Amino acid sequence: MRELYAEYRAFARPKGKERFDSVASELAALTQFVAVYKALEGQQNDDPDLQWMGSKLAVWEVTTAYPAVFQIAISTAENTDRRELYEIIYSYIVRRAICLLGAKNLNNVFQKVVGSFLKKGVTLNILAESLLEQGGTAGLFPTDAELRGAILETAIYGRLNNPRLGDILWELELTTRSAKMEDISRPAGLWVEHVMPQSWSENWPLPTGVELPHYSSDPDEISLISRRQRLINTLGNLTLTTRGLNISLGNETFEAKREKLRRNTLLASNQEIIAKDGWTEVDIEARAAKLAEMAIARWPRPASI
Repeated sequence: MRELYAEYRAFARPKGKERFDSVASELAALTQFVAVYKALEGQQNDDPDLQWMGSKLAVWEVTTAYPAVFQIAISTAENTDRRELYEIIYSYIVRRAICLLGAKNLNNVFQKVVGSFLKKGVTLNILAESLLEQGGTAGLFPTDAELRGAILETAIYGRLNNPRLGDILWELELTTRSAKMEDISRPAGLWVEHVMPQSWSENWPLPTGVELPHYSSDPDEISLISRRQRLINTLGNLTLTTRGLNISLGNETFEAKREKLRRNTLLASNQEIIAKDGWTEVDIEARAAKLAEMAIARWPRPASI
């Protein structure tokens, strides 16, 4: 608030010269984005694509993208092109999050995007060019290989909050579904569930048969424990359930979890888990590899669009 007057003066009188020739034109500039902002905040229903973009930016808390979205929303681009532009922004945000690249520099990234839009026009190529030319990790648009590696190797649970993990898993749920399946909308209050639980010592012995608590100086056992601890929090071991089912599953054996999932879930992404005879590190890695390919398709990088 302390800066508001100085900032507005600099906007209305850049370098001491009046920007507007009348109060009417000044008010028109100030209200130009009102409808867009309302749609992003979910207050209007006349632009479902813009509302969708707003809902995603809210989950990921990336309001720094608003100026770029404003330019897209008021552009002369076709509706289908605008949706693709929003999808590219969404892909950029999600890919960076999965690769744990952070959002600190996104303000500068989207300022550059707006500058390119104003100078060259609002097109898919200009947005792709603006995002792909970002240097260093601060603005990197992860490649397919980098995204795949992060999904296979990174312990993402605990690094992203549950709403964001929930968004990732729900989008992958939609990708999992076939055209023959019922169109089930997203239930409210889904929780992120570990298939192999974080507290696994009682019901999930290591492949060697060793149960915890157990001290071992055996390098092989230490390696197995380390591998398990990492894989438990990777995307391949995470799924979605209702709150009640999540609490019920707890740290039970896989057989008990599988039976409860069979009786209580309709999600397509859980059917593969239900079909398994067991759930080991190998199964987690296999599922992660499958999810990685689905993620690459769901959140494409512009070079592959």
